[in-house]
Amino acid sequence: MSILKEIILSGKKVLTAELFAPKGIDMTLISKKVELLKHYIHAFNVTDNQRATMRVSSLGLCAWIQNNFNVETVFQLNCRDRNRIALQSDLLAASLLGIKNVLVITGDHPSVGDHDFAKAVYDMDSVQLLHTISGLKKGVDFSGNELKGNPDIFVGATANPAARPLRPHLIKFGKKVHAGAEFFQTQVVFDTDKYIEFAKQANEYNIPIIAGISLIKNVKFAHFINKSVPGLNVPEETIKRLSQSEDYKEERVKIACEIIEKLKPYVAGFHFMAFGLEREIPQIIEKTKI
Repeated sequence: MSILKEIILSGKKVLTAELFAPKGIDMTLISKKVELLKHYIHAFNVTDNQRATMRVSSLGLCAWIQNNFNVETVFQLNCRDRNRIALQSDLLAASLLGIKNVLVITGDHPSVGDHDFAKAVYDMDSVQLLHTISGLKKGVDFSGNELKGNPDIFVGATANPAARPLRPHLIKFGKKVHAGAEFFQTQVVFDTDKYIEFAKQANEYNIPIIAGISLIKNVKFAHFINKSVPGLNVPEETIKRLSQSEDYKEERVKIACEIIEKLKPYVAGFHFMAFGLEREIPQIIEKTKI
């Protein structure tokens, strides 16, 4: 059983952190981040060619991190780049390499990345891939062929609590649960009222949800999110607080802590997406006692 699953089943708050796979094989920065956080974080998510930008593979980096730091990882697997044969093959390889956690994502279209001429695959969507993983765990592939040895996979999916209208998103959420999702990690939460509204309705599925927490680098970054990232919104009150603060770093940490305190009753844990501000994560964890 994965450590991630053990902690969730124990009822304790699980803590994960996102690592952006680098464009190249220089692991200096990744190593520093893992060393900094490994005593605070239960598992590290490794992105899979995020924003459709070519990077070292999530599968390879997960294996490298586990081998070099003896920590657990979450293999992010997107539907954009692989057909159903390759998806299943990589899942078997992940299990063979001791990677026990997988997060299924759809993946951004290549048109937004650095290879905009690349062909998107999307042979499966996230719900179909979750169904496929459920089959692999039972010992059969997508075509019903028997496997020689079943993979041990703790599989998760994503959710966006800020999506509006909310009802269609909850329907998709339910489909992912029925397809085999065992936990969820959410997009970054800035608006706690929207999250609580989502959580109260998602609660009917009785499945652990790990809320996304981010540190807002600066006011410019907040405006960029509101303008360019669909489904996310930094409240104007938050932007006002940041712009008027005499100590910007202290204020953004304070805001993150306030969000965590409000969400504690509604989550199984927290997923940190620090965007280069990883050094502030231990401070937040210690202040909120999670």
